[in-house]
Amino acid sequence: MLALLRPGPFRRYIIGSVISDTGTWMQVMAQGWLMSTLTNKAILLGMVNFAAEFPRSRSPCWGVSRGQNTTSEKF
Repeated sequence: MLALLRPGPFRRYIIGSVISDTGTWMQVMAQGWLMSTLTNKAILLGMVNFAAEFPRSRSPCWGVSRGQNTTSEKF
């Protein structure tokens, strides 16, 4: 496994993914903290989390349906 982390494209992918995931986590935590600090209402905290996750949960469904409706001849 450590051989995969030697210099190359996979190593750059893993490092970029770790940085991106860390930034996403920090943003979600900051939004939740801000909402709970400003309002102290659990329903608003849930709405913020739902709004943050909704696009990510719908994107794969859209991609799959788009892929099923096109043929390989169009590419």
